[in-house]
Amino acid sequence: MPAEFQVALYENLIQELEQKGEFPRVYRDGDKNVAADSDVIIVHTTITTFKKGSEMAREVPTLSGATSIVVQCDFYG
Repeated sequence: MPAEFQVALYENLIQELEQKGEFPRVYRDGDKNVAADSDVIIVHTTITTFKKGSEMAREVPTLSGATSIVVQCDFYG
């Protein structure tokens, strides 16, 4: 999977978790502030399917050509 997709997925997941408002804080991997927080849930993600899309097919006015990604998220507390 291209690095830009990995970064986009990671940032999108962070943004969605923040917008849901179910967690008081959302930390990124490697954030030093997490050590001060005693109530932490860790999210592990695994990409189970990746189908690269086609820019040429996306130019045609149909739904074909989209990139398809299936991600499994496991929450540990």
